[in-house]
Amino acid sequence: FKCEMDAGMTQQEVAERYGIERSQVSYRLSLMKISGRARRFIDVTRVTPSQLEVIAKVVRSADQELLAKEVRDRGVSVRELEMRATRMHRLRPIKVRGPKLKDCELKILVAMMANPYADCKECKSQGPCPDLITELKKYRKK
Repeated sequence: FKCEMDAGMTQQEVAERYGIERSQVSYRLSLMKISGRARRFIDVTRVTPSQLEVIAKVVRSADQELLAKEVRDRGVSVRELEMRATRMHRLRPIKVRGPKLKDCELKILVAMMANPYADCKECKSQGPCPDLITELKKYRKK
């Protein structure tokens, strides 16, 4: 798939060409992130695609190699492999897509989340402060 992507095709076009889902193309391309040293330890007959996916998410090649050795030597389950990778705190960050908030909106949301059911000092109402909600709506219109 990498050759097609390098030639300028999109993941969707590659998926259509091979008759598979775009997510499979994306997944297989993510496996390219596994370092060469870690690939040495991977016995294809023993490693599941889910285990490969976890190894590919780890940032440092030395950590990838360590996880690949554990899969090869001990047959570590996917769940255990994920826990070990998470403990390393070296997973690639997950990209979160969504609306970008302005600083002022973020401050308002943080204030609402910190104490969403506080009593409003000005209007004496309980529950989410109507002033904060009004402020948020006002900034959204800008």
